[in-house]
Amino acid sequence: MSRRRSAFFTPLVLSLVLLIAACGGGVFAPGQADRGIGGTGIGVADRGIGGTGIVGTVTAFGSVWVNGLRVELPTSAQLRIEGQPATVDDVRIGQVIAVTAAAGGPTGLTARVLDVRYAVAGPVERVAGEAAIILGQKIEIGSALGRDALAPGAWVAVSGLRRPDGVIVAGRIDPWSSARGWLLRGRLEAVTPEMIRVSGLAVGRAALTGADVDALLAADGGTVRIAGARLGQASSVTADPINPFGAAVGALSVETFTDATGAVADGLLEDSTSLGPFAPSSRIVIDSVVRRGGSGGGDARAFGAPGLGGREAPDGDPAARAAGLGRGRDSGPPGAGDPGVGLGPSGAVGVGGAYGEREAPNGAPPGAGSPPGAGPPGAGPPGAGPPGGGPPGRGGPGRGPPGFGGDPRGGRSPGGTSVGGAGLEGRGVR
Repeated sequence: MSRRRSAFFTPLVLSLVLLIAACGGGVFAPGQADRGIGGTGIGVADRGIGGTGIVGTVTAFGSVWVNGLRVELPTSAQLRIEGQPATVDDVRIGQVIAVTAAAGGPTGLTARVLDVRYAVAGPVERVAGEAAIILGQKIEIGSALGRDALAPGAWVAVSGLRRPDGVIVAGRIDPWSSARGWLLRGRLEAVTPEMIRVSGLAVGRAALTGADVDALLAADGGTVRIAGARLGQASSVTADPINPFGAAVGALSVETFTDATGAVADGLLEDSTSLGPFAPSSRIVIDSVVRRGGSGGGDARAFGAPGLGGREAPDGDPAARAAGLGRGRDSGPPGAGDPGVGLGPSGAVGVGGAYGEREAPNGAPPGAGSPPGAGPPGAGPPGAGPPGGGPPGRGGPGRGPPGFGGDPRGGRSPGGTSVGGAGLEGRGVR
């Protein structure tokens, strides 16, 4: 009898042990913060999570609004600021965050890991009008929160996005302790045996040793994160790519600026002609599929970026976008019907409100992008895979949630829409 009980319970106990171990596999160990992917602080334990990777500015609360998406922030989510443990109260409007989110929950996306990323942190060199200089970087501060922290000699951390012309457009300025050292995200421009130059800042590299570092520094032109305890000397350097999550996610949403010609940065789109045209120097959000090798930019869609205090992106329903991103690269085949969106040329994306207004190339004011197609929507459901083979429908937008299939330029133009800066709501400005 005892042997029969043993034969029954032994595999049962073993199964329970394995189940408990599997459930604990996603727990973040503090030591992993220093082994980040691309300098984001996204640790080794975060690999393989899947879901959606989001990089953009926090514009509102009520959960967390970023890139026009509402992301649920449960108590189980891992929160970090530049790799160091943080709490939900440390997340502020105007900060740039990198979020790994799973599909599902009340908003369609639920955060598992959230990292606050600074563009630059260090002493203020000078402040003049709507601009400041920190570590040699020009910071546009006109619409930034927390500008009172700016004073010559004060240490601050700047949350913002870098334009193609090199200027960092700040969304928020926070006090920063000199004891935490300085940091900078930018383009690797030059390397010598004694020096490394990133976005115009030249610092000593005596502490940057090892085969991995040498391989990284050999790739001039890439984006990196450098940091140091002493001004003028770098003690760490890590890659900081556009997609900091790699193949760990199936879909990607990135906030970015177009350049002076309206083009987007290399690596954001598989086909640079698949979206646009965009207005020069406009602030946009691009949703795309991440291929299994980790490259992004497939089946992309673009939206105007919401301003501080804003929530939804123009022409971008948050629930429908969350559903499309949640399918990511694991989406099924395209729907059987013709695409239900018109193929009129995309209007240029205008950016208004808190981030300033710009006209489209044809002189139309923001908000005047090209109209949708004139006919009724196509009858088929939206595709979730690669584009279908038939000709596109000429109707207005379909009723169902958008998939990643079909022509990404179809339907109402993402461009020409002014993004206003509504009053800050929810938990308020902190």
